[in-house]
Amino acid sequence: MAKVPLVVKMGGTIGIRANGVLDINRIKLEVDLPIIGIIKKVYDNVPAFITRSIKEIDELCKDGVDVIDFDATFR
Repeated sequence: MAKVPLVVKMGGTIGIRANGVLDINRIKLEVDLPIIGIIKKVYDNVPAFITRSIKEIDELCKDGVDVIDFDATFR
């Protein structure tokens, strides 16, 4: 898995969507592509599960992602 960012860069991708602080940090060590950061987490009684809290947004900001993906639906 560690070399996947290099392979997708060689394939011409212009950015990577990555889940979790650990993966984001590892990817940043391998390539200089923009990163769309998410934190997927299952919450009790909540159907949305992508970057649902301010705490998670803060974690992604600290990691220096270029874009934060979050669920903004009313479900």
